[in-house]
Amino acid sequence: MPEIYITDTQAALAMHSHGGEFMKRLAECWMAGDPMNRARLKEAFRPEFDRYRARAAMDVQVAQAGAVPDMEKAHKHYTALAREAAERTGEDVLPEHRE
Repeated sequence: MPEIYITDTQAALAMHSHGGEFMKRLAECWMAGDPMNRARLKEAFRPEFDRYRARAAMDVQVAQAGAVPDMEKAHKHYTALAREAAERTGEDVLPEHRE
């Protein structure tokens, strides 16, 4: 399989899509920055950019393979697991998914 080139922008978008709150904010700062500040952020957070660059490459591979419809199946699976956990603990772990 050919190597997939991922831009800094794609890495930042992956941070925003898949990261926690800090990574989302870092991605927003990077996107708002001028070229000099983008370079400073990229250098300061190189391991994070590398990790999310790899994640973005995986996303591209999944999309190219046509595996995106499986996301619905995965969502149903993890929602069912969360409901089971809620029943066991008595906590409402899915308040936004009430039916």
